[in-house]
Amino acid sequence: RESTQSLRKEEGRIPPKALRFVLESGLMRRRYAVAVLLALHAEGTMGATRLTRELRAHPATIAATLRELRAIGAIDVSARRNDRRGVDIRLSVLGMELAESPPCRWGRTLSKWRMLRARP
Repeated sequence: RESTQSLRKEEGRIPPKALRFVLESGLMRRRYAVAVLLALHAEGTMGATRLTRELRAHPATIAATLRELRAIGAIDVSARRNDRRGVDIRLSVLGMELAESPPCRWGRTLSKWRMLRARP
């Protein structure tokens, strides 16, 4: 621990408020959040089962990650027209912006979108 903390102080890489905001928002709390964003960005619309297979993750893990991403508004989930058991998952405009921007700007992007949502 001491070596990590001293290294951070030496390099000047103490996490800023923006990074804390990203962590609190749920984007980085889930292990597969970034992988889900990038997979949806690359493939477009996907079902939850296909997404689970592509990422080789447990379905419960992906379901929890999708809940977090949906809560912050990064994805849109809609029921399939021909099969009520499945859902189609796609990136929202916020999700596309997150997937296309570097992680160092995610805090700024999320705070901007949160302010836009708060407007009447």
